Amino acid sequence: MTHQYVHINYIPEDGWVLSIMSSLLNSSDPRLREAFEKWSGTPLKELGFAITTKIHMLGLAIKRLNARVAELRKQIGANPEVLDSCLAENSAIALADNHFAYELLLDMDSFIFETRSLYEIVVKFLSNLFEIVFGRKVSREELTLTCPPFLVHG
Repeated sequence: MTHQYVHINYIPEDGWVLSIMSSLLNSSDPRLREAFEKWSGTPLKELGFAITTKIHMLGLAIKRLNARVAELRKQIGANPEVLDSCLAENSAIALADNHFAYELLLDMDSFIFETRSLYEIVVKFLSNLFEIVFGRKVSREELTLTCPPFLVHG
């Protein structure tokens, strides 16, 4: 039995990886132009696709989370007396939709997951980029010196 697949066309909007490729292609240094010529035969090709896709997905996760937080603020702020009572009694506030809190948690989790996933892919990409383009191995520690701790130490 042969399986058929439907391919969905999507074009992410970010150009970070493309700008790196363009810089290599248009460089006056023949070694950098050669690195561009080799690009598609290296891990940079797939990692570049992954980064571009993840950046777009992370942007969508941020929009969803921001919308959910705005809705939470709206619901909580709709009745200040109930909010004051819950704060005074150290009790939970009831939301209009019982599933809303889970949707908010899911969007928060998605944001954290996509951020960490993008970070891991970027580290692999940069490691490969330095090795392939510059002939220099870089350690994970060198690449993570300025990263927020929640990304590095999870």
